[in-house]
Amino acid sequence: MKNASRITIAVNPNESYLRYNLSADGTYTISGFEGRFLQIAMSALGIPYNLVFPEDGLLGEEISPGNWTGMMGLIQRGEADLAFTHLPINYQRTKLVDFSRYYCMEEYTFVSQYPETTKSAFTFLHPFNLPIWTCILVSLVIVSVCFAMLKNGTSSVPEALFQLFPSIVGQPLNVGRNSLKCNILITFWGFFAKFILFCYTSILLSFLIQPLKESPIRNFHELSKEIHVRRHKYFYNEESINFLRSSLKSIFQILVKFYIELIGSTILHNYFLDN
Repeated sequence: MKNASRITIAVNPNESYLRYNLSADGTYTISGFEGRFLQIAMSALGIPYNLVFPEDGLLGEEISPGNWTGMMGLIQRGEADLAFTHLPINYQRTKLVDFSRYYCMEEYTFVSQYPETTKSAFTFLHPFNLPIWTCILVSLVIVSVCFAMLKNGTSSVPEALFQLFPSIVGQPLNVGRNSLKCNILITFWGFFAKFILFCYTSILLSFLIQPLKESPIRNFHELSKEIHVRRHKYFYNEESINFLRSSLKSIFQILVKFYIELIGSTILHNYFLDN
């Protein structure tokens, strides 16, 4: 190896991984943890080298059969012997070049802004969700029908409905004198109405102490839904999107493949901001 000819290394400078300076005599001084790693490796091998940089500043993706961008393009065209700068491994790249043993692992994630305070004219409905409101309404109708039937035709269903509804909002029941069966039904309804009123006021008071926030995006499933309806602006890195769209053969990616591909495809086919 000591007598090996000079080789050409493709690098993509990055403030986080590799930085370089060109001195007056034409030599490169590289820094950063990958820059230091490269210096140690080449010094141990005793191989002189030159550095080349991709004009497009990309790591490398196949834009058409046999046509690559970035550092991968430099290798594919024979302009570089190897590439070195935090180059993620995916299936497409392994068909073009050989990779060394990996020395760094990172997780792909996303961040979002802190949820804003919910502002709506229907905030008073937020203590309960739609299924609970539906159950309350159905219960009110059923009890009203039963009450009207027990009154033996002396009270219609609408009249019973208007007599029972005030109890839900904390008003006293005014149903007059009734039979034992009616009184038992009214007693159970009174307990039910008090319980609903207690739960509602407790949750509503908690909203006054801590204003209600919009639901945050907590996982890739929810992220795929938000991207699909285009409710937010998205800043993304092209390398991240390409990596998400690559299919790695693992159990985890098989489980989330639909959502990951939806995120990548939706971003690429809509007008989102590229950072």
